[in-house]
Amino acid sequence: MMQWFWAHYVGDGDMTDPRVAPLRAESLEGLPTAHVVVSGYDVLRDEGLAYAERLEQAGVDVTLSRADDQPHDYWIALGMIDEAERAVAEAARQMTRAFQQA
Repeated sequence: MMQWFWAHYVGDGDMTDPRVAPLRAESLEGLPTAHVVVSGYDVLRDEGLAYAERLEQAGVDVTLSRADDQPHDYWIALGMIDEAERAVAEAARQMTRAFQQA
């Protein structure tokens, strides 16, 4: 199934291009403030955690939000999943903070 998603995400593009897979970048230094959201029941969870760690190691201002008991796209279930409300509110707070610092 992941091959299907990759094919739709990248198409004929290069799956090793850091713009597609940022963990493949040599350096993440100089990237803007980031807010990374990961959920526990997500095939991409480990990549999200690794990305947040690499951003932090590169000196990027990064916050990490974990929802270990949620599926990949839980945050789109506003009005149905309480954790979605919290995740969207947290992302909005982090975006506001980032724009105020810019």
